[in-house]
Amino acid sequence: MRAWIAALVVGLLVSSPVHAGDLPDVDAGRSVDDRAVTAQLSGELALIALADEPFVQITASAVIAYRGWRFVPRVPVRFRLVDDRYPELGALRAQDWDEVGDFSRLLPKVSYGRDGELFHVRVGELPDATVGFGALVDRYDNTIDIDHYQTGVYASVNHPMMGGQLLVDDAFDPAVALLRFVARPLSWGPALPWPLGSLQLGVTLGADFRAPHVAAVGKLRPLMADAERRVVVSESEPLALFAADVSLPVDVFDDRLRLTPYVEVASLDFGTSGVHVGVIAAWRIDAMSHLRIRGEYRYHAAGHMPGYVSAFYDVERVAYARGRTKRSFAEQLGAAGHGFLLEADVKLPPWVGLGVQVAHDTAGGTDVRIDVSAPNMGPVELRGGIVALDIDGISDFDSVAAARGLKRLVAVGQVRIRIVDGLLLRGAIKHQWRLVDLIPADSASAGYEGDFAAGLDWEVGVVGQLRL
Repeated sequence: MRAWIAALVVGLLVSSPVHAGDLPDVDAGRSVDDRAVTAQLSGELALIALADEPFVQITASAVIAYRGWRFVPRVPVRFRLVDDRYPELGALRAQDWDEVGDFSRLLPKVSYGRDGELFHVRVGELPDATVGFGALVDRYDNTIDIDHYQTGVYASVNHPMMGGQLLVDDAFDPAVALLRFVARPLSWGPALPWPLGSLQLGVTLGADFRAPHVAAVGKLRPLMADAERRVVVSESEPLALFAADVSLPVDVFDDRLRLTPYVEVASLDFGTSGVHVGVIAAWRIDAMSHLRIRGEYRYHAAGHMPGYVSAFYDVERVAYARGRTKRSFAEQLGAAGHGFLLEADVKLPPWVGLGVQVAHDTAGGTDVRIDVSAPNMGPVELRGGIVALDIDGISDFDSVAAARGLKRLVAVGQVRIRIVDGLLLRGAIKHQWRLVDLIPADSASAGYEGDFAAGLDWEVGVVGQLRL
């Protein structure tokens, strides 16, 4: 009973996506006039702690919506509360601005439309990107390493006859890129008996152009990092990513329920492969509310890992398990295996949203994702999310200490309380990734030795808002 209570508490404290609370947004209950600009300006003064180091954070941000476009500029500045432990570091947190890509955080989101519409594009943070049915890319997060910002690109086209998806992890220094083409060939000619006209074929081709084989090992720590605190890779080469899928969406009950059986076959470097067979049931309750349920069976050959580009991929690709990169770990998987995925997602705006995903396979263990939001509880708004990979079971959440002991766990819980119109109090607790335990390397190098880990951070702030 204690384990289930702990799991319920975790579920209530967390929601999706992991970075959802970081970006301001036009209130969900407020309609956006496509004929005019709608804007909201925000300013925040907060006391935060990153890896037990205190900072004062000043953030100016905005949301500007115009004819389907959304622009979210943001200027976050963190000032160190200097004490005797860090006299040499100065007042400004250098890790936030020590790379060219870090300046992209000044515009973390530019988007048009929504995924599933005729055309959608998002540039900046990609907290939850999936390509196809997830056999290759499953809920990828391009800013999982919080000290190395990336400007990702995701785009989708959804025409009745054809469509596609594009994913790039970083527009300025791309390492991972995929392109998916979708065709509905039976919709081009004369009308066919229901539901054959909706047959859909998809092909995905991409690569990790610098997939690491071996990461450099320090003398006293598991990893070596350069002067910009990026992990040094000793050996890498491109890793081809390929998938093909077939699906047959069927609309029933006056198009309120869509059933989509599908099969997707994926391959890593055209050598190993996996097969995913599943069905998705999506019930449209009204224009804003829906219920979505998914079940999937997975088979993978030796050397293959389902959903290879996962939420933690930017960390896993250099530090996956037992001192290996994810590529070298996959290559040494000596046996085929089976697995499953179960997923449920319900959205009833503006009251509540809940998503749960459980995936298990013999290659990557058991992964759990829980998303919760309650954006309209009077003056209180709750959001949060948790992603835990390779867990042993519910006992991993018996206590806060046990959950924090999970090496591959990211979580955030946030509450906002509206004091008066335009003034809010905000509090957040985050368990997020960074390269930690850094020590200078030998004198012949300008780099560091360290290791990846997720630390517990917190934020308490006052937010002022102005709607235009």
